[in-house]
Amino acid sequence: MREILKILILVAMGLVIACCQGCSDDEPKTPISITAITNYTLDDHEIVNEAKLGQTLRVVGTGLGSLKAVYVNGQLVTGINKCYLTDYQLLLKLPTSIKLEDEMDDLTYLNSIRFVGTYNECIYSIRIYR
Repeated sequence: MREILKILILVAMGLVIACCQGCSDDEPKTPISITAITNYTLDDHEIVNEAKLGQTLRVVGTGLGSLKAVYVNGQLVTGINKCYLTDYQLLLKLPTSIKLEDEMDDLTYLNSIRFVGTYNECIYSIRIYR
């Protein structure tokens, strides 16, 4: 009986070690890459090159699951709902409080949305207006 118990314990330990080896952290990391920003409506997924403050946009790309922050015109967007975030898309509502050209001190990030992730950051140029 003791021999069977020893064998079962050894088999269980072997399974645990095998499972842990499959969970390595060496998997490739996907950097953020934006392929398109479209309207967010049920019938219109047309790529947009301008967006109005308060508008909801659908961001399409890869690596979005590693997203840490989003900046519009250089200003941090808070309140991004993780329920609307996958590795391939994000629903983003442009806050109405974002400053535009005439209100900004530094124009470095004017008309851009900057996506900051764990592995990189990506800037998408888009005209933003009120």
